[in-house]
Amino acid sequence: MIVAATMNREQGTAQEILIRNISRRGLGARTHQEPPRLGERVGIRIDAVPEITGTIRWVNGDQFGILLDQDLDPALFDPRPDDQPRPGIDLFGEGH
Repeated sequence: MIVAATMNREQGTAQEILIRNISRRGLGARTHQEPPRLGERVGIRIDAVPEITGTIRWVNGDQFGILLDQDLDPALFDPRPDDQPRPGIDLFGEGH
């Protein structure tokens, strides 16, 4: 699942990102612009969902992970009907 979003950065700039993993406590994303810094505070806007805030926990090239300040229900972003099983999503997969 890929979700387009806007990331608001500490210095007041905003940039488009693609979220590739969503879990209850974090997001894994990619950017085609300057990646965020480790430890940077960010806000994420996804469609009509209120802003989600968190801290950058890892950066690898144009990919990064965000530890969220509050729990998030990943099912909100899953287009499958409610009666379909949903796999677990590992934000820090691949050894991160």
